[in-house]
Amino acid sequence: MARCSPRKAAGFAILTVFFIVVILKLRAGANDRPFIEEVPPFSTSTQMTRRLPVSNHDLLSFAFVQKKCFPSISNVTAYNIAHVAELIQACTDPIVLASRLPAMLTELFDIETRTGELHIPADFLPKIRTWLDNKEPLIAEVSKQVITTVFNRVTHESVVFNPLRANRPGPTGTGARDYVEFVVAESAGDCDFCRAKTRTAEDVFGRIETQHTITGANAFKYSQLHGLIMFKHHNPTVWSRPQFLELMGTAMEWFRRAHAHTPALSYPHLMWDILPKASASQIHP
Repeated sequence: MARCSPRKAAGFAILTVFFIVVILKLRAGANDRPFIEEVPPFSTSTQMTRRLPVSNHDLLSFAFVQKKCFPSISNVTAYNIAHVAELIQACTDPIVLASRLPAMLTELFDIETRTGELHIPADFLPKIRTWLDNKEPLIAEVSKQVITTVFNRVTHESVVFNPLRANRPGPTGTGARDYVEFVVAESAGDCDFCRAKTRTAEDVFGRIETQHTITGANAFKYSQLHGLIMFKHHNPTVWSRPQFLELMGTAMEWFRRAHAHTPALSYPHLMWDILPKASASQIHP
């Protein structure tokens, strides 16, 4: 599997979609007092900063910031996390400004939302519908997927959100050799990747095909351009060194075409997930 990301991440951070909640929550403790939502007005924000009791206001409560910065949004999700961050950064409430929360979001995190597009062949659409329980909003979202990347400016870690990926086929099985042999034989008759031209999505810049390999677009993206580099044969445990080198060559050509299509995406990322326990949704390599 190949993708182009706008930054070279050191790895996926152990963050959640509610990272803003973590930033905003009061520290737990037996003697903690509720956050007072109003203080007497001061003539300048500098005076307010000096007057705020740091021990009680070093972190604001989520409910308070929600009320002051994004009152119309009841839940922070992967779909709206970038918008919520923008609203906090633009918040003019004097207490929120005095806490430096908007400034901290800007200083600590780079939040980007991009749209990943792909084409769904007619023969592949029924399987997409099955995966998504024929829910039309989700089916429409497949062709234009919203991917949000949160990059930590301090640690250079990043996390990627694409809620649609939660609906992709999940891993099954024990991973034992007899299980592998069984699922290889069982899946060969109806394998999407064996019929890649008609039963996998296609990148907007087209497919790449060689003697032993072919490309497709990942139907459940986590980057703006997120491709699949596949062997043409089905068994994931059987391949030669020349075939492997050909696969890597196809990946490099995919990176070149992806960068030519979207020059802003400069850092290639390649990973190889084989079999369910490595998060592969297909047996085919």
